[in-house]
Amino acid sequence: MLDHASPELKIIRDRLRKQRTRLRGTLERTEAEQQRLTAELAATKRQLAETIAQKEAAATEYSESSSTIERLRRDIAALVAALPPDPRDCAVRFEVLIGPQGGSESESFAFTVVTPGHLSRIAGARWGRGSLMLATFDWESVTRAIAQLLVASARPTWDEVATELNRVLDWELRPHR
Repeated sequence: MLDHASPELKIIRDRLRKQRTRLRGTLERTEAEQQRLTAELAATKRQLAETIAQKEAAATEYSESSSTIERLRRDIAALVAALPPDPRDCAVRFEVLIGPQGGSESESFAFTVVTPGHLSRIAGARWGRGSLMLATFDWESVTRAIAQLLVASARPTWDEVATELNRVLDWELRPHR
């Protein structure tokens, strides 16, 4: 039997105390490491979620961009197909929608771009209203001419603007006066 005061028991108690202190330190370090790793895991999960969201947004944007690009390609193909074979000898009919600035409604106006080459080929007389005469057909000239006409037709009210445009263009729903 061991005596509670015996030197051997005292050595065992000291060893157990030291081992318990070491184990507590190891446990505290392990718990601290566990907390650090848990926080790091949470941060990594957030970063992963953000990266996935960015990837999905980029995929959506790419899909939308691809759709837009495809639509633009079709539009360009349609414009190219609509170009006259000879831009010096043609008559191309246009319909433009024009309305009050900032308004949601618009009126339909039409005109024909005519070149001298085309005029020289057709027989008989030809009226000029509703026609834009260009030496050579090109989109920039048509766009510029429309813009200049709109500036020149500026008036205080939409009715006055439409009436002024009707002097040059064919107004689809022009009032009978």
